[in-house]
Amino acid sequence: MPTYVYEILDKSGQPTGETFEAVHSMKQDAMTKHPQTGRPCRRAIVAPNIAGKWSDIKGKSALSNKNLERLG
Repeated sequence: MPTYVYEILDKSGQPTGETFEAVHSMKQDAMTKHPQTGRPCRRAIVAPNIAGKWSDIKGKSALSNKNLERLG
């Protein structure tokens, strides 16, 4: 199941800068209220974290001593 980021909204519907994460099915509707406080919220659009060829996640294994020796 994906992790979604939600923004807390003020009384006028503007984001307050506070966020929280929630894990739920893609089939479920987006939350409109914080599950614990009941404050209004909306789903935020954020860049995904994808491990590509040049990401830090892949970089550690690519720069291992064994790999560097093999590649010269």
